[in-house]
Amino acid sequence: MCAGAEKVKPETCQVFADKFGRRILEGYGATETAPILSFNTLMHFKTGTVGLLLPGILRHLVSVEGINGAGAW
Repeated sequence: MCAGAEKVKPETCQVFADKFGRRILEGYGATETAPILSFNTLMHFKTGTVGLLLPGILRHLVSVEGINGAGAW
């Protein structure tokens, strides 16, 4: 099962896992770019993260003046 568009509440994930024995995998996107840019997979799952970038997607971090740690990966 995969979900996107809005973060799934931890309670929802737990109920789903208890009932169906499966984990909800979440994708993350941005309206300005794509529905899903990154995805948590079964092999690379970490609760509370947006997962790894999908293949072929490049990233570029830009420092923002006045914001400490902005652009840090």
